[in-house]
Amino acid sequence: LAQITVDVNHVSIDYETKSLLAFLEDYEVSFAELDQLLQTRESLHLTYEADIAPDPQIGYQRICAFMNLSPQPVPVRLSKVNPFPLPDLIVNFGEVERTLQNTSFEWMLYA
Repeated sequence: LAQITVDVNHVSIDYETKSLLAFLEDYEVSFAELDQLLQTRESLHLTYEADIAPDPQIGYQRICAFMNLSPQPVPVRLSKVNPFPLPDLIVNFGEVERTLQNTSFEWMLYA
């Protein structure tokens, strides 16, 4: 178990540093823009929580159906890298929790 501390005010991703909430808000805007752009195109929307976490075969089956392909037996050789809940991983989970409390991102703490 490797624990980390999340500096909620200074997160660095891809040579950019800003608050955790600012990153999440920017991602939310970007995904909304992507959804808007894809409205006129046939597309498949997969989520980790619904299509991968319960069983990776779910996502595979959905992809095959979307692409009009016959699914083939495939072994799942990879597994979840981290089986631990976030409170066990994040040293300052309470601070992260307070930062995301009452935001549209709060669900991420408990998914």
